[in-house]
Amino acid sequence: MAQILGLTVAAVKSRLHRARLVLRHELAGLLSPAR
Repeated sequence: MAQILGLTVAAVKSRLHRARLVLRHELAGLLSPAR
């Protein structure tokens, strides 16, 4: 994946980590009961 994007492996891992955090945050907002 890093070769395809022209990035280092570390950069890809960093981007994936950040994407997972954002997704988790967004899903938590959707799944929490509205008050």
